[in-house]
Amino acid sequence: MPKIEIQNDLIVYSTATGTDTLQAAINQAIAAQKPLYIGPGSYSVTSLRIDDKIKIFAMKGSVTISSSGANCFYITVQSGVSGSRISDVSIEGIGFDGENKPFVTSVARPGLIRCVNADRLMIKDCIISRSDRAGVDLIQSAGVISGNEFYDCRTSIYSNKSLGIDVYGNYIRDSKDNGIVIWRADQAFDGTRIGRNRIYGVQNETGGSGEFGNGIFVYQSNSVTSFGNVITGCNYSALRYSQSSNAVISSNQISSMRETAIFVEAPDDSAAPYEGMVVSNNTIFDAGEGIKIVNSNLGSRRSTISANVLKNISQKIFVQWASPSRDPATQYTVTTPGNGITVSSDAAICANTIESCGFAGIALTIAGTYNSTTGVVRDQNTIAALANGNIIKNCPVGVGYSDDDPRGYAEVSGNVIIGASSAAITRVNVTNLPNVPNNPNNGFGPLVRRPGAPDVGGNADPITTRFSFFRNKVIPKTV
Repeated sequence: MPKIEIQNDLIVYSTATGTDTLQAAINQAIAAQKPLYIGPGSYSVTSLRIDDKIKIFAMKGSVTISSSGANCFYITVQSGVSGSRISDVSIEGIGFDGENKPFVTSVARPGLIRCVNADRLMIKDCIISRSDRAGVDLIQSAGVISGNEFYDCRTSIYSNKSLGIDVYGNYIRDSKDNGIVIWRADQAFDGTRIGRNRIYGVQNETGGSGEFGNGIFVYQSNSVTSFGNVITGCNYSALRYSQSSNAVISSNQISSMRETAIFVEAPDDSAAPYEGMVVSNNTIFDAGEGIKIVNSNLGSRRSTISANVLKNISQKIFVQWASPSRDPATQYTVTTPGNGITVSSDAAICANTIESCGFAGIALTIAGTYNSTTGVVRDQNTIAALANGNIIKNCPVGVGYSDDDPRGYAEVSGNVIIGASSAAITRVNVTNLPNVPNNPNNGFGPLVRRPGAPDVGGNADPITTRFSFFRNKVIPKTV
């Protein structure tokens, strides 16, 4: 068993022969208010607790902590005083290996590092691996998670009711369900900043239709910024914002998405809408859909999609499940629409470059509020979209629009459309996916050109009282 040594400026816990435990070393460092240094080696522990300020550190890559029993260990960072918060806990340079062992069932929302009501938290330069649940689980906490390597965790970083979390510069690979999750039970301000992370390979082992399989998943959390991340190889989305408002999604590099690269949605009629979304300067290569800003049932407003670059957005076929599981009774086959940018709520779509889509470069399916359960129109607010100054190249349809809702208005102007093999600008229909359990009129299928719909790409006059098409330059494919 390892040994504790007390030095002038720190506590040392090492593999030297002794009878001491890591928990005893933590307790002694807290009592002495000295940093705890863990010497190189592998340590087997039961679950640990940190209940007051402390700095625990090791030389990066030199220490691995794992479980001494059949269940996975976990470290709880939480004040020892009921109802109080804990502050100034720093964990640096340590490896935590969950070995894919199950957590004890008595622990709600477990993670290898579980932080509750923590302020000025720092988790830095650690290697966190093989957790059957979360790598780091944060509950009502504030601090910095940076420079860590996560691999083979069900969810690498899970934050619930953040009070100011910065997630910077982490390397996340081979997540089983999601890479980073920012979650709230009710929509409210969150303010998490997610930047410069590398996220490689996210599966959806649990199943479902998009709840799992995302690089970054933000749920009912407002003012969450995602910028400068490199995300590749996700089964669903690189960035999925559900019922989350006032967000900036910018300068991310995204590739090899099976479903939608950037997905902004509000699918739950009983919850809140999204508003104030900015999606700009992202690079997307190879996805089943590019950028999707949809679900206006609740009255979603104020989105801007600008200066993004998209290429190779293709129709992809795979199976998913109507329930958040892999229940065979809810399984059905999906064909992604293959559209570059799809919008159904108020939005300005400007200065994007879109090339080689399976169907439309830009799809305007704008519609007003509607309760899909009761069939009741909630209000008569106008929905407006502007598609201006985009370059759309080598897509079957340059701009496809749906003119079915009398509350929808749009201007399509000043776009350059090159090599549209079917139509530069034309009216489209929504289709249904077959065999979706209990939902035959689902509208989940790819868009198709409406039979007999004209190509209005060269028109300079309004075609309807609500849609206008002006000064678009249509160029045949020449190469």
